[in-house]
Amino acid sequence: MREKEFTREELNSNRYAGKKGFAYLNAIFFERHKRILVRPILFRLCIVAVIFAACVIASFFLPDFLEPLSSPAKILPVFVFLMYLASIGERVCKAMFYNCDISLLRYSFYRDKKAVLSNFKVRLFRVAGLNFIVAFAISAAVVGLALIYHLNWSMGDSLFFVLTIFLLSLFFSVHHLFLYYVFQPYTTELGMKNPFYSIINTVVYLLSYLCLQIKSAPSYFTMLVLISTILYIVTALILVRKYAWKTFRVK
Repeated sequence: MREKEFTREELNSNRYAGKKGFAYLNAIFFERHKRILVRPILFRLCIVAVIFAACVIASFFLPDFLEPLSSPAKILPVFVFLMYLASIGERVCKAMFYNCDISLLRYSFYRDKKAVLSNFKVRLFRVAGLNFIVAFAISAAVVGLALIYHLNWSMGDSLFFVLTIFLLSLFFSVHHLFLYYVFQPYTTELGMKNPFYSIINTVVYLLSYLCLQIKSAPSYFTMLVLISTILYIVTALILVRKYAWKTFRVK
C-alpha cells in the first residue's frame, strides 16, 4: 500500500493515543482496511433497502403480500438462516489473516495463551459491531413494515424480534471468529486446509436451515437463541483459551 492512498487523518498516529496492546493493533487494522470491510456492509444495507422498497410497492398491488409478517412467530425461524448469510464474520477473518496475522503469527509472543485470548476478545467486539449494523437495518425494516401496515404486532413482539436479530448477529460473529482461531483454515497459498473447519461450518449452516421448521412463540424462540448464544460464547472462550495457542498458526 502506498502512503498517498491514505488520508491525512488516517496517517495521524495520535488518533490511537488512548489505546494500547491488541486494542491499538486492531484499531489500526480495522481503520486501514475499512474499505474491504465496509463494502460488504453497504452491499447488505442496499439489499435490505431494496427489499423494503419492494415490499412497500408490492403491497399496493397485492393486499395480502405482507400476510407472512402478521406474526413474528412465522418469520423468526427464517431469520436464523438469513442472519447466517448476512454475517460478514468469515470475510473479516480472511482479511485479518492475509493482511495482519500471516506475518505476526511467526512470532511466539503473538501465539501466547493470554495474547491469543485477549486478541480474540478485542476482535469479537469489532466483528460483532460490524454485524450489528446489518442487524439494526434488518430490524428497522421489518418492524417498520409492521408499524406502517398496522400488522398484529404487540410491543413485546417487536422487542423479542429485535432482540433475536441482534442475538443471532452476535452468535454468528462468535461462530466465525471461533472457527478461525481454533481451526485456522487459511494457508499461505491463499487456500483452505482444515476439514474440521468446513465440517463444523456446514453443520451450523444446516442447523440454521432446519430452523425454518421451528414453530414457537417469539418469547420462547428468543430465549432459545439467547441460551444458545451464551453457551456458544462461553464454549468459544474456553476452547480458544485452551487450544488456540497451539492451533492458531501459519500453515
